[in-house]
Amino acid sequence: MTTLSIIQVNIEAIILMLCIIIYIITLIGEKENKQSYRMIWIVDLLTAGLLLSDILAIYYRGNVTTTGYYMVRISNFFNFAFLYSIAMFTSFYVEYLFEHPKKGKARILIAKITSGLALAINFVNLFVPIMYDFDQENKYFRLNGWYITSICLFISIGMLSSAVIALRKEVNNVVVFMLLLDILMPLLASIVQIFIYGYSITNIAIGITQILLFMILYQNQLYLSHETVSLHHAEFQIQFYPYRAYFDFLEAVP
Repeated sequence: MTTLSIIQVNIEAIILMLCIIIYIITLIGEKENKQSYRMIWIVDLLTAGLLLSDILAIYYRGNVTTTGYYMVRISNFFNFAFLYSIAMFTSFYVEYLFEHPKKGKARILIAKITSGLALAINFVNLFVPIMYDFDQENKYFRLNGWYITSICLFISIGMLSSAVIALRKEVNNVVVFMLLLDILMPLLASIVQIFIYGYSITNIAIGITQILLFMILYQNQLYLSHETVSLHHAEFQIQFYPYRAYFDFLEAVP
């Protein structure tokens, strides 16, 4: 591996470990707040699989042994499969979050279809190389199908972004910001990825996004918990108020 490849693997390994830690934390948190944490831990698990498969793809790249032959193909397949699965699951989550919206329903449907098409092309590539293939040195290279799947991914992300913006008034600003961050940051990385070949900028961006999402969600939950405690305290004060004079009298008695 080159020096840049080693750096990339180390970065992805660190993000992978953080994703596993976040996955464990969100599984525990889901018992208390299922709706807030469900998307995080599922996408986090998919992201962990994405990063692990990419690390294996880089590690076995150029390995002409029998193990290397199969591992580089399996890891590349799952790399793309996890990537497009994240896009598809995000489409379902947006639909669920906005309670089956009519306003952005068509756009969400297009996002599902395009991400599903990318998944289908990736599966077909196992039998007919139309998206990517491997040379005699067992190194990955793109085919025309890769550009089709990239266009599908861009359309899916664009439709989801448009739907979230159109429906932004139905949820609080924190949720809108989280969704747009989750959608747009990988999009920008994917655009850069087109011109910088051989480095998994998109995968790293997705991993960093999941860490940021968890931090935002965790801080938001702490704020809501504080507000809930304050609300309960205020309710107690209101309920206690009619009896306050009586207890003040008792405290005044020697």
